[in-house]
Order: sequence, then structure tokens, then C-alpha cells
Amino acid sequence: MGSCVSSNDTSPVPPATAKLILMDGRIQEFSEEVRSQDILRGYEGHFICNSDGLYVGQYISHVLRDNDRLEIGELYFLLPHRKLQFLLTDSDMASLLFKSNHAWLSAQKKKLNIKLSYGFGKYQAQVQPLFDIHNQ
Repeated sequence: MGSCVSSNDTSPVPPATAKLILMDGRIQEFSEEVRSQDILRGYEGHFICNSDGLYVGQYISHVLRDNDRLEIGELYFLLPHRKLQFLLTDSDMASLLFKSNHAWLSAQKKKLNIKLSYGFGKYQAQVQPLFDIHNQ
């Protein structure tokens, strides 16, 4: 006898996307893989990097080349070329975190409710960010 977790939510699951956070905090989502050069045509002097290549005290890695494609399920940032010249600082990372959090919150049309069942009782959990930095 053990606990079980189930979901009674029957709403369709949105398709996975590649997410690109722009400098102004907006988010672009792509449901199909797209080449970085196709996106960068509208953003002269910028580059795209995968969020996996961002570390405090290091230069930005995982920069996409022109023919590289944004992969579904990954998070990317559009940044100005000048960012490639400097090590990432704590404030740089905080700014990127703020932008990604802002983009995520803006993209939410409604809060996601998941009904969970644990053994004998039913509980309802609400999935949301740990904190909303806009209201602090």
C-alpha cells in the first residue's frame, strides 16, 4: 500500500516550444526548430545563447552559430554582442533571471490548477513561481 499521485486535469497540454527571452523581457516561442540566423535578421548586433551556457564569473558559452537551430524544450536569451566581451556578473545573472521570470509570468494566461490525490484525501495544488519579484 503506497501513496499515489494522479491528475484529474483534462485540459490539453500545450505543445513544447523553444523559448527565446528578448532584451525587453518579452518571450518568443517556437513550436518548430528554427535557425538562429532567421531570428537574428531582425536584431542586428545581437546573438542567441542557450541558458545552459550562463555562469557567474565566466564568459557566455553555448552561443548559437547562424545555422544552429533553437531546440524544442530549451530556453534561450537574445543578448547584445558587447556581452561576449565580459565575464558574467551577479547583477547580469540577476537581470537575466528577472527577465526570464517576467517573461514567464507574462506568458501565463491563467494559473494552472492540478488536483492531486494522496491515498485517502484529495488536495489541490497551485503551481506558480516561488515569488513574484514585481510585487515586492
